[in-house]
Amino acid sequence: MNGAFWTLTVSSCLFGAVVGSFLNVVIHRIPRGESIIFPASRCPECGESIAWYDNIPVASWLVLGGRCRHCRARISARYPLVEGLMAIFSAALWFKVAAGQFDPLPNSYLAVALPYFGHITVLALLVAITFVDIDYYIIPHVFTLPGIAVAAALPWALQAAFGPGFMATLWPPVMPWESLFGLLAGAGIVLVIYYSYYAVRGYAGIGGGDVTLMGFVGAWLGWPALIFVLFASSLQGTLAAGISHLSGGSWLRHSSELLDDEETDAADTGDNGGLAVPFGPFIALAAVEHFFVGAWLPDFFSMAYLYQFGTYL
Repeated sequence: MNGAFWTLTVSSCLFGAVVGSFLNVVIHRIPRGESIIFPASRCPECGESIAWYDNIPVASWLVLGGRCRHCRARISARYPLVEGLMAIFSAALWFKVAAGQFDPLPNSYLAVALPYFGHITVLALLVAITFVDIDYYIIPHVFTLPGIAVAAALPWALQAAFGPGFMATLWPPVMPWESLFGLLAGAGIVLVIYYSYYAVRGYAGIGGGDVTLMGFVGAWLGWPALIFVLFASSLQGTLAAGISHLSGGSWLRHSSELLDDEETDAADTGDNGGLAVPFGPFIALAAVEHFFVGAWLPDFFSMAYLYQFGTYL
């Protein structure tokens, strides 16, 4: 890999941090019904506008010691966390889609740019969903529906531009029909769980946001990944909830506090009125794990053999 590859890797990291800075605005304002364009970034405590030099991703937070320059109110560590997370995702994604194309020179910039910008959009939406769900126990359809559109369109665009052979070189190797079936199967599985739980318990154990989120993930990763995502998200969610409960974690909320909203994401852990766990972050986490490391997992766990089966249909 040549110098251009590594220069663009660093650039992708910086670009991801900038995307993360914008996501902080989205995460803060969308649930409140506020515009993400106007007004400019401001301190939530004193209302003072934030100058550009105080709005540099990660760096400004560190320089200011995590406080507002004007009123010295604490600024949540969530802000550099989101920015840093997107920087890591962006650099990892660039390496994933571009490493083979830059040896020794780029074979096709489009073969790198199209999957990169498609997947970085998906990752940004999953990060936004994760942190909104943690704070508000909702998964807004304003995130999941555009995500479904991007995730479902990407395999069609890649196949049209580069042919089916190119798809087989990617992980996961999602063909257009696998994406479409993943959308339907992901949403359908959660709908079955939703109505089955309601029939048995008499109230909803999960929200409508989970339906569109699983459809989103299924469209992005294809239907074979749904087995991994359901298993990994359930396991990790249960472990996190147990640890948080034992340690007195503040992110568990009593289900009676949650609004009866179709987007509410509340996986109830006890009887009606028990503790509720935001499940969306664990679905997003499992999806990202499958996307980045699934190729190195055993086939029976990543369901890689189901993708291979699909290439013959």
